[in-house]
Amino acid sequence: MRHLSHVVSLVVCALLFGCGAPSGEELRAEQEAEIANTLLTITDAYNSAWEELDLEKISEYHAADFTYYRRGVVQSASQPEFEQAYHDDVATQITSYWANATDTWVEVLGPDSGVVAFVFRGGVETPDGAKFDYDGALTYIYERRDEKWQIVHIHESAYLPDSP
Repeated sequence: MRHLSHVVSLVVCALLFGCGAPSGEELRAEQEAEIANTLLTITDAYNSAWEELDLEKISEYHAADFTYYRRGVVQSASQPEFEQAYHDDVATQITSYWANATDTWVEVLGPDSGVVAFVFRGGVETPDGAKFDYDGALTYIYERRDEKWQIVHIHESAYLPDSP
């Protein structure tokens, strides 16, 4: 898990440098806890939408300028690109998806930004009935825009457990 924390820290620094709370705008502990709980609730709902393979529900959580970086490749650089990739890949190659999140980590960066990262283990089933295990580590970067929390970036990587 230590490796995931380091990866998450690097991703957050690279993507959100300067996006935290402005100086003098410190969050109280209860505000921070409320934001963290909100982000975890949204993450659970978003992941459930994936288990339903419901593109409309999935897309509700994304900002228009949402980006998805998957295992070393920019999968999509906008919401329309994501939807096209979903239609080309997920909708044609997967009939079911399941995942269990573990080792969840939340960082509130300010009143309008935060990060949720976790390890997931799950799998997919293809139209011909074949099942494949699938696991990795996911980081969701959230921003609150117009009073709505939205995912602005997802980074997915292979899960690399700590070495002995």
